[in-house]
Amino acid sequence: MLIQTSEYVDAKQRSLELGLEVPTELALLPRHFDTAEARSDLVYESSVADIRALWRAEHLVETRIDGEWAPIPYIQEKKYEWMFPPILVGAAIWSKDPYVIN
Repeated sequence: MLIQTSEYVDAKQRSLELGLEVPTELALLPRHFDTAEARSDLVYESSVADIRALWRAEHLVETRIDGEWAPIPYIQEKKYEWMFPPILVGAAIWSKDPYVIN
């Protein structure tokens, strides 16, 4: 397995440019953090809430770069591909025994 490393934007400088809190501890960066033209272009993935809950459970300190006063919104992308496996499994079970679903 090949692992490549590359430079990323300076999170401290980029936070200042976007009017965000400067991270001093662990921080979750929103989508488009490196390329956004304005703070309004930023969104968190829906999984960020789960990661924050896991970090709190382990007593890890997070720097919220969005601050309490104006949180960055979450985005949840629902895709139809996730429905096909349950439908196919259900159809396979039902085709063998139609009464098993009841």
